[in-house]
Amino acid sequence: MPKVATSLFWLPLLLALAAGSAEAAASEPMTPQITAQGTAEARATPDRAVVRFGVQFDAPEAQAAQGRVSEAMQRVIQALRRLGIPENRVGTERLDLSPVYEPTGSPGRPGPPRLTGYHAANVVRVDLDDLTRLGPVIDAAVGAGANEVEGIQFAVANEAPFRAQALRQASEQARTKAQAIAEALGVHLGTLLGASEANVEVTPPRPVFFERAAATPIEPGEMTVRASVTVRYGIQR
Repeated sequence: MPKVATSLFWLPLLLALAAGSAEAAASEPMTPQITAQGTAEARATPDRAVVRFGVQFDAPEAQAAQGRVSEAMQRVIQALRRLGIPENRVGTERLDLSPVYEPTGSPGRPGPPRLTGYHAANVVRVDLDDLTRLGPVIDAAVGAGANEVEGIQFAVANEAPFRAQALRQASEQARTKAQAIAEALGVHLGTLLGASEANVEVTPPRPVFFERAAATPIEPGEMTVRASVTVRYGIQR
């Protein structure tokens, strides 16, 4: 009982102190600030590529369809080996075997679908860090029996320097904006109170979707790294 009485005695005092602290904080004037955001982008030339090759065939029997795909893909892989592509840079990405049906019946009175055969497909991906080999690799794969090239995706092996460049430029732009705001208001830019990275976005070049009849150069284009930085400065009058 004495402990309960003591707690009840201190409770009103603690509430009064908390209320006084809140009132004092509310009465304190906010530090005048200028907030500005800067955005910038850096451009990088890709130095890596991922290309996907496929082999697909239809046949009346599942074993025949799968057999034709396997034979053709073996020739494709052997052609890549002859070009010196390491084994760990080539990997199976998709392997499909599915029945093929066609509709039956007549307009307005459809019948049950009829099995007409099987569709088999095998897709491999090849990772390249030498883009000068991209054209020869595609030519070799198509020449060996690949009848589908799903596309090419480009990338940069090390994005960090380009991210840092974009962040530096965005920070400089944010400070320039804050300085311009201060001059327009007739005040001086004070101490930096805070800075935050709002966003960093990497936009790779668009994938190349393939229609290739002969050896032609492939240009990777550029990838873009965009950054946004928000800064807060105090105001000196």
